Amino acid sequence: MAVACLAGAGLAGIVAGPPALLWPSVAVLGLGLGAGFALALGLLALRSPDAPTTAALSATGQGVGYLIGVLGPLGAGALHDVTGTWAWPLAGLLAACAVQIAAALAAGRARTVSAAPAC
Repeated sequence: MAVACLAGAGLAGIVAGPPALLWPSVAVLGLGLGAGFALALGLLALRSPDAPTTAALSATGQGVGYLIGVLGPLGAGALHDVTGTWAWPLAGLLAACAVQIAAALAAGRARTVSAAPAC
């Protein structure tokens, strides 16, 4: 939750903050996004009971994550083209931070994922 809040604070500073806080807001956003990526990769291993499950979870999680990562900039650019402002794409990123906080509540529980059944 902390990294999502860092990213959200950075985005809020970019959207609504005074111009003097633009660079510090970008730095806070970078900390949140960078730490979030590292934490997500670490959780794949921490929440798996064994190496094969870790590999399967990592392949699925990274495949879906990178697909979403490809579509995000395209969607943000299209939204900017339609609205003529960056406020709406940045508001969408703030909404994504809220979703990330909700996901963090589920991912932070002390449990492991079930092993996939053998084919």
